[in-house]
Amino acid sequence: MGISLSKKTHLFFIANLVYLLATYLFIRIAVVYFGLLGVANALLLGQIVYFIVVTALSQKSKAIPYSLGSTVVLMSLMLMFSILYIHITRSGWDKLVLSSCYLLLIYVWIWYIVLSDNERNKVLQFIQNTQTKLNASKSG
Repeated sequence: MGISLSKKTHLFFIANLVYLLATYLFIRIAVVYFGLLGVANALLLGQIVYFIVVTALSQKSKAIPYSLGSTVVLMSLMLMFSILYIHITRSGWDKLVLSSCYLLLIYVWIWYIVLSDNERNKVLQFIQNTQTKLNASKSG
């Protein structure tokens, strides 16, 4: 939304170019290991990259305060279930390692690019509160 409001539509061209390159690379890598399921996961990863790039460029061109938490959670869950499906249908440690690397890469992108400092602090605070509650329930 920030790109449209700032009238810097050339940033959409950059985002789409990054999306095409990332998707192409993901497909080239994933199809070798996972076949047709790899193509589906590569397209999902490409869309996540596109979302991250558009969000980052939008915030840089015209910052708009909004929460991305639910979108990030939804995309992460889709990716996680997609990867789990591959592991259920196909077994193999090499595929597990590659998929885990994909998932880790996505979480790193989300943590450092998508989430703001305030959102990262909220996530850390939520994790600490959850740990405190779990420890309290174990001891009491």
